[in-house]
Amino acid sequence: MEQKAFSHTGININILPEAIQLLSSIIGEESAFTLVKHFGGSTLRIPKGDTVVGKAKIALLAEKIGEQEAQSIVKMFGGTCIYIPNCKKLIITKQHIKIIKDRDLLASKGTPERQLVASLAQKYKLSDRHIWRILKKSYSTPVTFKNS
Repeated sequence: MEQKAFSHTGININILPEAIQLLSSIIGEESAFTLVKHFGGSTLRIPKGDTVVGKAKIALLAEKIGEQEAQSIVKMFGGTCIYIPNCKKLIITKQHIKIIKDRDLLASKGTPERQLVASLAQKYKLSDRHIWRILKKSYSTPVTFKNS
């Protein structure tokens, strides 16, 4: 069996719920992730688009994921309901990857560690302690202290 991974995260797509795997194959992984972010944990009624109300709902969906992607969902699921799993682990993992990339970028510019942690905490609306934990997990190489 082929092991596909989300391109920016390296997350094995086969461990995600089947609904997300299917949506990813239809509208792409980023649009599927956007659906999870906005509608995760809820059931969406996908209209056929043959009424004014249905067209308005499709337009709202298109604002979130794009016109072509919304039309692909309508073509596949129009007139039915689909459940969008919340995929909390995926959302958290993607956020952690962004935090680590931002940390690396700030560090490459010479930003002191404490200052960049404060900046990341503000940007992601997390506590500085939580940012430290995320960074500590991502850098598993042990630090050696020498006695002077």
